[in-house]
Amino acid sequence: MERNGIEYEIIGGIVVSGEYKTRDVDMILLMDEGDAEALRRARFSVRAEDIRALREKSHFTIFDEISEYYVDAKVANTESDMLTLERRRSVVAISLFMSHLQRTLLRTNCFLAVSKT
Repeated sequence: MERNGIEYEIIGGIVVSGEYKTRDVDMILLMDEGDAEALRRARFSVRAEDIRALREKSHFTIFDEISEYYVDAKVANTESDMLTLERRRSVVAISLFMSHLQRTLLRTNCFLAVSKT
């Protein structure tokens, strides 16, 4: 992602557990529909519905073309998303930007509270 100019942050289960137990990676991406080509350069399949989600600043799933892994992506579109990206941290030895554990738990609790209404 970074090599193709896409700002991102890994959020969700991998941040909470520190382990890679599933084939999906949850991410917040700072991009819009004009950046779809950058996703293709990063070897992700990009479908029409993904472009629509980028336009609507919504959730979408993109698949890595060379492995079984995929990204559950959310386009950064709220103040909370932007704050999360501002406070991301690089993991030592490899360049991955991950959310703080406390922020991930807070976002999860907020999502659950909203989804129950």
